[in-house]
Amino acid sequence: MIFHFGIPMRSRMGAAVVALTGLVFVSTTQASITINAVESGGSVVFSSQAGGSLNMTAWGTPQFTNNEEGSKGSIVNVAVDGDGRRNDLTSLPAGSYTDQYSIATVAIPSAWLGHGTNHVSFSSDSSGIPFLFTTFTSIADSRIRVPAGYVSGATLGTFSFSLPGTFASLTLNPGTHTWTWANGTANEDSVILNIGVPEPASLALLGLGGLTMLRRRTA
Repeated sequence: MIFHFGIPMRSRMGAAVVALTGLVFVSTTQASITINAVESGGSVVFSSQAGGSLNMTAWGTPQFTNNEEGSKGSIVNVAVDGDGRRNDLTSLPAGSYTDQYSIATVAIPSAWLGHGTNHVSFSSDSSGIPFLFTTFTSIADSRIRVPAGYVSGATLGTFSFSLPGTFASLTLNPGTHTWTWANGTANEDSVILNIGVPEPASLALLGLGGLTMLRRRTA
């Protein structure tokens, strides 16, 4: 039996399996909607993960329904109402229809976009379901648009759009950024934006690759 730093190699293998298995299970945990942003071919691509849903109970009745949208994908961080800021994440394919809701209290992550400067970036290549999420730091009025007729808790389809540039040129702050509402209640829910964060499948492959290398070293 081979020992390393006083720990049996088989024990180290077992510990590695447990650790990597834990990594896989932890990293597959999703928010209600999880959006991944990655750099690819001179653009930043935003895409939602499959299987997402939204608890819309706290959002009340829609402000309007069955609104026809134009084609737009965008990220926005602009100053409004004095020192406040408006933050948008939008994917609205042409010809799609939405219902819009409003809610008073959304906890907003800091510095996901713009690093304190005004920034607006638009594209016209949105695909999939329509989705818009707007929050304000200065006024208690956040808005969300979902596919027309969406029922709270139902599984949503996916959406994607791309913006020319890089994280740096678009002033995107890498990391995990979370918006939450109805905190501490049965209607609590969230949207997560991962900027430059590996997807769960990538983390799982990375972990399994490390386990394979460890096995080879013990052969």
